[in-house]
Amino acid sequence: MEPVLKSLESNDPKRISIYNHIGSLYENLKDSSIAMTYYEKIIEIQLNFLPSHHLDLTVYYIKIGSIHQILKDYCASLLNFQKDIEIGEKSFRRNHSDLSTSQEKTGKTLQSVKAYLSVLEYLKSIFEIDQQLSTLGQTDSVMLQEKIVIIYDKMKSKLDSYAN
Repeated sequence: MEPVLKSLESNDPKRISIYNHIGSLYENLKDSSIAMTYYEKIIEIQLNFLPSHHLDLTVYYIKIGSIHQILKDYCASLLNFQKDIEIGEKSFRRNHSDLSTSQEKTGKTLQSVKAYLSVLEYLKSIFEIDQQLSTLGQTDSVMLQEKIVIIYDKMKSKLDSYAN
């Protein structure tokens, strides 16, 4: 692998596939920090050839955001998920199913930092998108509504704890 990389320019698109495989390998070995380094290199290369709102970038923003979430670096996680959502909003209609997936990841991260009001906004957005697209089955719709109720309950508990 090393001789192949040495033969390529630092911004050669052929490096993307190699870096992706190396990143995936480290991710499978649970060495998230090294995996993230390779995914970041991929984005650097892609930005030399693609517009900053190209859909190919979203794969790596999601991967990097997920790694930051595992490492409990929620701020960095949110930044990467937000980049994914912004690209999606420019590339898709506002109610595309891929956007609801990105918003769900953002909502989970916000829930980790107990930003419940923001979580509710994302859950409601997911629900609206999925209702418009009819992508939710009855069971999924009920589960999403239950998540919304759980967040309301957590907010109420938090408010009650401040009152006492």
